[in-house]
Amino acid sequence: MRLFILSCLLFFFNTLFAQSFYAKITDKIVDLNQDFQISFIISDSNAKNFTPPENLFLDFDKLDESISQGFSWGTGQESSYQKIITYTLRAKKEGKYIIAPATLKLRGKTIGTQPLTLEVKKGSLSSKPNNPINIASRSIHLIAEPSKRSCYIGEPIVINYRLYYSIDVFNVSRPSSVKYTGFWTENINDIDRSEKQVAFRGDPNYRSILLKQVVLIPQKKGKQIIENLNCDLVASVTMYDRRRNRSILKGINYTAVSNDLMINVLELPSLDKPIDFSGAVG
Repeated sequence: MRLFILSCLLFFFNTLFAQSFYAKITDKIVDLNQDFQISFIISDSNAKNFTPPENLFLDFDKLDESISQGFSWGTGQESSYQKIITYTLRAKKEGKYIIAPATLKLRGKTIGTQPLTLEVKKGSLSSKPNNPINIASRSIHLIAEPSKRSCYIGEPIVINYRLYYSIDVFNVSRPSSVKYTGFWTENINDIDRSEKQVAFRGDPNYRSILLKQVVLIPQKKGKQIIENLNCDLVASVTMYDRRRNRSILKGINYTAVSNDLMINVLELPSLDKPIDFSGAVG
């Protein structure tokens, strides 16, 4: 209700000063693990007392903030002023959000941006080719590789979690904890974590590191869903800078999420048991 009343009170001034102060967002639908940016553009140098939306940092984690400003001149034209305040954010949970107006003072009046809508849902990466997150998502893959996808109760399987990437990555964090419901588990700590040049999906320009190796021994039959594993890192993506008229490297925060994985666990047979399998755990 407070957001609705504020939006109504600011409507008249928003219309009057729409070209002087407005907001834009990179995407209206984003993935749960996708960073996005919201920018507030101010085109009047007399503006002051900028206040971001009241709910911006309640619903979203702020990953970065940048401010750029300056004047530009066209041939035979007066100078024009522009200040851009940009926040890089990530949603805390799925849902549909209304981002409240940002406000500032301009010529004695309080004016605000129009509210913005955003939907956050898992598995909905934008298709914009120049979106830094999309560039990273096409170049970085966290793959859970099981030794087998079907096994018997008590029969060990091994899952390797490998990070594949064709762009530079830095500050790779420790993988998230995963609850392997229905399995007895043992993490293998003594693994080779060195970087290797590999071919991935037919592309020979990938590198790979083994992030985690775990042994699972199923304790019950049925189709068992393995939780996704997450890993935070910094990706170096190539972007075109229009102001400098050249390509630049930009480091962005990125969360790699492993593929969905299901293990089909079969009941231990009384006949035709695998020759090399005793059914014992350990």
